[in-house]
Amino acid sequence: MNKPLLNKTIVITRSVEQSEASVTVFNELGANVILFPTIKITDPDDYNLFDNAIKHWNKFDYLIFTSANAVQKFIDRIAELNILLNFNNIKTIVTGSKTAEVCKQNNIFVNFIPKEYSAANIIENIKNVIKDKNVFIPCSAIARDELSAGLIDAGAIVTKVPVYDVGLPNEEDISEHLELLKNSGTDVFIFTSPSTFKNFLTIMKIENPEKYFSDFIVAAIGTTTEAAIKGFNVRVDIVPKIFTMDSLAEEIINYFANIDLTTEHR
Repeated sequence: MNKPLLNKTIVITRSVEQSEASVTVFNELGANVILFPTIKITDPDDYNLFDNAIKHWNKFDYLIFTSANAVQKFIDRIAELNILLNFNNIKTIVTGSKTAEVCKQNNIFVNFIPKEYSAANIIENIKNVIKDKNVFIPCSAIARDELSAGLIDAGAIVTKVPVYDVGLPNEEDISEHLELLKNSGTDVFIFTSPSTFKNFLTIMKIENPEKYFSDFIVAAIGTTTEAAIKGFNVRVDIVPKIFTMDSLAEEIINYFANIDLTTEHR
């Protein structure tokens, strides 16, 4: 089997729960993968906003999930409330194939997946049909307002509520991962959200991100993550056109292939 990433060390900064499939993708390509969880998915401080919104479930016309975590925590909370929801009269929109897969696993029909997994692309695709429609967005407690603000500008009535939170992992949860990181020669850092990058800086006590990452290849899934990283004057080398780990893997393979070609023709 072809191993195009053989002898390359790739650091994935997702939570442990999110990383199993990602680690497999890169291991199969021959890479040495270091899982370094920089985020921990937790329950929100309270579920009052979410629970109150669910009481009015039948009024919603659209349901938007912006992450697989949002779907899973949505399902978990509905189970805790012992509520059976009817999805027949609601259109579900998700950002990404992974999020769609979690919906499918939980018998939620997905009506639309944008070609580009971004808030701007969702807004662009539905802005002409969203006026006066009720939109429900269960999301992270630290989710950006770009999507809800854009939909409101288009005339939608938006209910955006936290269904999970994102925090720093405990020291004991990452001590083993930290040792692996310190003792391995990293080639590529992968960041999948602004939180994974900012928390990495906090955990590693990095005061000068531009200098720290100058000798590494930095990959970001999504333009939002790319922008957050660049906000710290850190160069982003790889951003896949489709914001999935499989697509990112292909881009990383191409990146190293192009480096090899450049070296050969010197």
